[in-house]
Amino acid sequence: MSKSRPGTDTAVFSSAEKAAIITGAALAFVLGVIGHAIHYQETGIQANFSDLLYATLGLFVLQFYGELAALPWQLDAARWLAPASLSYAAAKAIAAAMTEKITQLRINRLKGHAVICGLDAASLRTLESLRAQGIATVLVADDHGSKHLGSARANGAHVLYGNPGDVTRLARTNLRRAAYLFAVSGDDATNVEIAYHAFRQREEKGGQPPLKCAVHVESPELASALYDQPLFASDYRGFSASLFSHDQLSARWLLSEHGPDTEIGPDISTAHALRVLLLGANSLIDELVLRFACIGHYGQQERLSLGIASVEAVARLDALIAKRPALKDILHVQAQDIDLNAFNAQAAQRLVEAYRPDIVYVCADDVRRTLIWTQTLSKLSLECPVIVCDSSSGPIGSMLKDEFRTCDNFTLVNLIRASHHYDVVVNAAHDRVAMAIHEAYLDSQLQLGETQASNPSLVAWEDLPESLKDANRNQADHLRIKARILTGKLDYSSDEVSALLTDENIERLAAMEHSRWMAEKLLAGWRYTPGGKDNQRRLSPSLLRWDELPESERDKDRQTVLQMQGQIGRLGQGLTEGMPFE
Repeated sequence: MSKSRPGTDTAVFSSAEKAAIITGAALAFVLGVIGHAIHYQETGIQANFSDLLYATLGLFVLQFYGELAALPWQLDAARWLAPASLSYAAAKAIAAAMTEKITQLRINRLKGHAVICGLDAASLRTLESLRAQGIATVLVADDHGSKHLGSARANGAHVLYGNPGDVTRLARTNLRRAAYLFAVSGDDATNVEIAYHAFRQREEKGGQPPLKCAVHVESPELASALYDQPLFASDYRGFSASLFSHDQLSARWLLSEHGPDTEIGPDISTAHALRVLLLGANSLIDELVLRFACIGHYGQQERLSLGIASVEAVARLDALIAKRPALKDILHVQAQDIDLNAFNAQAAQRLVEAYRPDIVYVCADDVRRTLIWTQTLSKLSLECPVIVCDSSSGPIGSMLKDEFRTCDNFTLVNLIRASHHYDVVVNAAHDRVAMAIHEAYLDSQLQLGETQASNPSLVAWEDLPESLKDANRNQADHLRIKARILTGKLDYSSDEVSALLTDENIERLAAMEHSRWMAEKLLAGWRYTPGGKDNQRRLSPSLLRWDELPESERDKDRQTVLQMQGQIGRLGQGLTEGMPFE
């Protein structure tokens, strides 16, 4: 994303127009001075340099001081060029002012619209999905020359130019009547400030429609700190805010739609410990590692084996483990430094033979590397699935598909187009299942005699902290994995799931659910204690292997599995109804 530039105001002229106007005016001025000097000398008029300057400036406002007969060519050219450059600039400024006024009038009439603060390929995809649903969009963009502005206008966006974090610009978006706000500028702090401004506006003025606010925060550390802040700790009447990052959305979508459970086959849970190879070393790889740790539990007895290969992969993995020490206890993860810029068939073959992956994910930083790595892998006798992640916004994706269409085990996915539908960004798609899971948990715990005093999570969905909402979303995502492993199918119904919930399968899925839950807790910094649960100190007596758990704790996981059929039934076939991933 491009960085916001404080002080940037409405852009009237493009860079090329500015250069043409300045060049034309400067040329007219120079020719005017020279021409007047020649003309006055030829006509016998005495004039000093100040007179020449004054007479030349008059050309810009159609004032000519001299005799029309026998004008030198320099003056003749200047008396046309000067007013022409000024007239073009004035006409363009007036037209821009009128256009801005008309745009503002149209914005003022909107209701239930979306406001997007910032523009890049990802937010353009969000804008496109909004238009597809008939939702009007107001875009605040700080770069008049952005390559995405033409597409934004083509998708019907009402464009306001300026700093997305400028409160006066935000006020002009008719935010008080908006239904969605996407704070997606290139600066985390600016995005958080936008969210707080929107919240204060809703708080000060009642009677406004509910506003869903999605805040892009790239820094995981900042996001973790914000989770406990009041703005994100619970929903308010008329306002709810959630945090996201592009890489988190991409990783979540990728493992949901092209995870090992969808690509390898129905016997995944009975196979050897899964071996996954990730090619790349970037923030998307980091999110994929964390995502595999969180929901990569497919029923094997051994830990999932994760390999990372790229330049400086070892240092990047060490840094990630330093932040999340539990990773090394959840996954068998290793890294190998290899120059993928010079990735050739021999190096690729050695890597594949050493690691023997069941599935490969190509996550390059740019299109050039994506093409090089995919071309290299296609020359090997790879039988495992290869998922090629394309994050470009241009036509390169179609070219890659054509290039590798004969490779049956290669799947090319465009992460931006797939994962940045507006419904996904604001978590509405995930929350449909997550809310049902939380409601079922709430009912079961209340029936057991638990209270909010003994269990702070026994509150309504809107009062849950964002961290606990995410925990329910993770459980919802793992429902898909459980159902696929149980049925051996990508598409299934609640009746099919119900018919297969035998005692043996319930036990198997309950053990998977406990592994998933324990990994989530360990990643969040929880530790085992033989005493009672302590939410403040993040201590739990349930952080034990399945075979060490008391029956009372196992029953909780069994109950979670038994609730699957009802949760699937709410959403329809395969948990995919209303989830616009493609």
